[in-house]
Amino acid sequence: MVTQNTLIINMDVLVHYYKKNLGSPYKKDSYLLWLSGYINGNPEIHKICKAENWLWSSYRDYLGLRNGTLCHKIVVLNQFNSMQGYKNLVKLIIRESSQRKDEIKKYLLE
Repeated sequence: MVTQNTLIINMDVLVHYYKKNLGSPYKKDSYLLWLSGYINGNPEIHKICKAENWLWSSYRDYLGLRNGTLCHKIVVLNQFNSMQGYKNLVKLIIRESSQRKDEIKKYLLE
């Protein structure tokens, strides 16, 4: 059974697929950056573990903690002056998305 916790989509694979097969679905680079940050921050947003510790995410590649070849991280990292700039964006997205998730939870029935 696949659960939300085990279903992690690698943003870079999606970007590569769309560009190759469908053309870019992204109208602005800012959306691509937000999407990358959200997907890489997903384990932390959903309180599974720290984003950089999630082994099935390309975030470790973005941070230079692993030398994976699956993602095309240069597309995203070229938008920043440093890797730290991307890391700061992911932290911001994690914080804001976690707050939004907690706010929405108040309105859901258990």
